Amino acid sequence: MLGFLGFGIKRHSKIIFFTTLIVFTALAISCNKYNDALINGKDKLFLRIKQVDINGKAGYSKIVNVVTE
Repeated sequence: MLGFLGFGIKRHSKIIFFTTLIVFTALAISCNKYNDALINGKDKLFLRIKQVDINGKAGYSKIVNVVTE
């Protein structure tokens, strides 16, 4: 239990631990997509998907209207 608080852990291990913690926290915050698209029922929402191949060539899907229920 005290090892988690930093007792008995070398400085190098602490730096790795806190760097990993910061990276995972940043990823968790950046992946929060709950408020990206606000749909109030009056506005139309369209969707188009971009696919990038290994060689860097991009292809796009056709644009479709998103229907909410």
